[in-house]
Amino acid sequence: RTLEHARITTSFHFYRLLQSAPKVVLTRPENIGDKPVVPSPFLEELAPLRLAGLLNKDRTAGDTSAVQFSFRIEDCRSVPELAKALALAADVQGLDRLLGAELPGMAGIRAALGYRPAKSVGLPAPEAKRVFRVTELDAYLRCPYDYYVANVLRIAPLEEVTEDISPLDRGSKVHDILRDFYLSWDRPITGENRNEAAGLLRQLAAAAFGSDADTFRNRREKDLFVTVMAERFLDAEMAFWKQGMRPAYLEQKIEGFALPLSDGTAVELHAKIDRIDVDRDGNFVVVDYKTGKYPQPKKGVDQEIFQLPVYAVMAQSLAGPGPKLGRAVGLAYYDLAGKVGRLTRDVVLYEKDALGEQQATKPLSSAKSADEFAQVLTAGMEKARKAVEGILRAEFPMEPRDENRCRYCPNEAMCGTEPPTDSEP
Repeated sequence: RTLEHARITTSFHFYRLLQSAPKVVLTRPENIGDKPVVPSPFLEELAPLRLAGLLNKDRTAGDTSAVQFSFRIEDCRSVPELAKALALAADVQGLDRLLGAELPGMAGIRAALGYRPAKSVGLPAPEAKRVFRVTELDAYLRCPYDYYVANVLRIAPLEEVTEDISPLDRGSKVHDILRDFYLSWDRPITGENRNEAAGLLRQLAAAAFGSDADTFRNRREKDLFVTVMAERFLDAEMAFWKQGMRPAYLEQKIEGFALPLSDGTAVELHAKIDRIDVDRDGNFVVVDYKTGKYPQPKKGVDQEIFQLPVYAVMAQSLAGPGPKLGRAVGLAYYDLAGKVGRLTRDVVLYEKDALGEQQATKPLSSAKSADEFAQVLTAGMEKARKAVEGILRAEFPMEPRDENRCRYCPNEAMCGTEPPTDSEP
C-alpha cells in the first residue's frame, strides 16, 4: 500500500459518487463530539463549480441556510434529504399531500414507502461456511452485528489517506520482529548476553520499519519499539528462561481442526498462534503478543478471554516436526507497550499445581486448579461452537459485549445503537 494508491482510490470513489445522479447532496459533520472535523481536500476541487453557480452552498459568505443539520423530516431542504429522513423514520402521518406532489424523485419515495414485506425478513444469511478462523469467532462474540457488516456484507471503512503506519500495521511488524528474533536466537537470554539480544532486536526493527515513510509518527513508532517494547520483552525473557521452558513454536498455523456442532456435523477451525512455550515434560503455555489492551481474567470458569483457551485445545492436535505437546497448563499475554500494567509476561490463566506461582496482573483470578483450568478450556470450545452456530443461523443482534466499543465503531450509523454517555459527576 502506497500513499499515492490510497489517494487515487479515494479520488475514484469521490468522483464516481458525484457523477452517480443528476443531483448530489454533500454533507459532513462539523464536529465529532467536541472535536472539529477537517473537511475533505476534494471539496476544494469543487471551487470552480461553486464560482460557476452550480453549487447551492457558499460557506465563504457564512450562509448556512442550505445545510442540513439533522435527519429530522422537518429539517429537510431537498428531496434526497427527505428520502434519507423517511428511510430512518417510522410510520409518519400527514405527508400524503407532499408525497402526492409530482416532484422529481417523489414517485420513488412513494413506491418505497408503499412496499411492506409480508413478514420480517431479518438479515441475509451468510454463505454456507464450513471453515472459520478463531479470530473471526472472537469478533462475532464481541459484536455479532459488527461481524455481520465486516464478514457477511464485506463492508470495510474507507482506507485513511496517510503515510503513517496504522496500529494494525504496527502490530504486524512487532509480531514479525519477535518471530524473527527467536528464529535467529537459540539460547537463554541472560545478563551477559542481553546487549547482544538487544542489538539483534534493533537490527530487526530497522529492517521492519525502514521501508516506511519518514514521518514523525513512524519514527515515534520505531522508537517506541526499541526503547519500550524491546526492553520490556527482554526483561520478561530473562525471567522466562529460568522457569525451564523454551519457545518451541512460532506463529504456528493450525488448520483443519474439527469442531463438532449440535446437529452432529462439524466445521473446521483455523488459527495462527504467536508462540507456544514447552517444558521438558511437554507441558505448554500458549502466548499471544499484544501492543494494546487485552481481556482480563475473572474468578471462576466463565472468562472473557476466548482465543487463548481455544488455541490451547487446538495446539494439542499438533503433529510432525517440533516437540510433542502434552497438557496445556497456562495462557499468557505479553503486554509489550505497558498498556495494562507493569508486567510484560502476564500469565492470565494457569494451572497452579503444574506451574507454581506465576507473574500475573490479577493473581487471585489467574491461578486455577487443574479441574478449573480444564473447564476454562472446555468453556472456550463451547463458546466457539455457539458462535459458529449463531453465524450459520444468521443471528446478528446489535448487542456488543462491551458497549464502550460503540464509541469508536464505524457501523454506528447503520445499527443505530447509542454509545454510552459519560455519567454526570
